[in-house]
Amino acid sequence: MKALGTLFLAAALAAPAAAESMEDLRQKADTNLLEGIGQAAETLKKDAFLPGEWKEPSAVEESAEEPREPVLRRPTFIEIGPQVEVGPLLGAFALAERLDSHSDLYTLQLGAKTYDISLASDPTFDVQYLSFRREDQQILHRIKNVNDLRGKGVNVRLDEATVYNFKVKANIFSPARGSTLKVTPVNGTQGPSHSIKTGNILDAVERESFVFKTGGKEFWLLYGTDIDPATDQPTDTRSFLIIHEEGLSSKAWPIAEGRVEAGKPLVVGLGDTQIALVKTLSEQLRIHEPAR
Repeated sequence: MKALGTLFLAAALAAPAAAESMEDLRQKADTNLLEGIGQAAETLKKDAFLPGEWKEPSAVEESAEEPREPVLRRPTFIEIGPQVEVGPLLGAFALAERLDSHSDLYTLQLGAKTYDISLASDPTFDVQYLSFRREDQQILHRIKNVNDLRGKGVNVRLDEATVYNFKVKANIFSPARGSTLKVTPVNGTQGPSHSIKTGNILDAVERESFVFKTGGKEFWLLYGTDIDPATDQPTDTRSFLIIHEEGLSSKAWPIAEGRVEAGKPLVVGLGDTQIALVKTLSEQLRIHEPAR
C-alpha cells in the first residue's frame, strides 16, 4: 500500500499516520523557532544600538531535516530457469485457502449492523479502500487522501441511516503500537463508538497473514483480490503483500500474483533480503531461500 501506507494493510491506518504526526510536530517546532528568530531579527533591525546592516543567520537558510523512507517499497525480481534449484523451504500454502483471509480483520457493530472490516487496494497499490463485508454484501469506500485519516478523519456512509468517521489519533511516544483508530458515528447515526489500538491492528494483520522467517527477520504475507480504480469494484486479478514490522521502520512490498508463473521460480528482493517464490501446478505457493 502506498500509505503504508500502508501498512500496510490495516497498519496503513496506524503507524505511518502516527509517524507523520511526529513529523508534523517537528515541523511545527522548526517553524516556531524560525518565526521566533525572524521576529528577533526584526527587533534587532530597529534597535538604535545595533550598528551596520542586519544579515540573516546562515543556519536559518538550511534545514537539517532528512526525508523519511516510504513504507511501501517496490521489490526487485530475478527470473531463474525452471531447472534451477532453489534453497531450503521456508513455508507453503494453498492459494485458495489464503485468498482474502484478512477480509475479517476486525468485526464491529456500525449502526444497527455488524461488518467485517479490512483494507483493499488497486493492483498497483496506489489507491486504497476501506472494505466492509456482511453476508453477501461488500461496501468499498475509496480513501481519496490518506492524510485525512490523521486530520479530520474519513466519513463512510454504509446505508441511508449509517455514517461513521474513521480517524487515527497519534501517540507520539509510541506511534506504531500506541496510537488509536477512532471509529465514531456521525451525522445523527445511532450506534456504538469504537477505539482500537494500532498495536491490536498489527497483531490482527499478523494473525491473518502467512508468517515466515528468513535471515533473522519475520515476514507476514497477505493474499488479496485487487480493486479496479476505474469502477471501484473487485477485479479478477490478485496480489501478494509482504510485510516486515519494525516500528516506524516497517516496510511492505506488493507483488502481483501474475508475476509468479507456475513452475518458474522467481527470486524477489525485499530490501536486503531475498526469497524465491514458486507457484506449483496445483496452485500452491512455496516460499524458499534462494539457491546459494
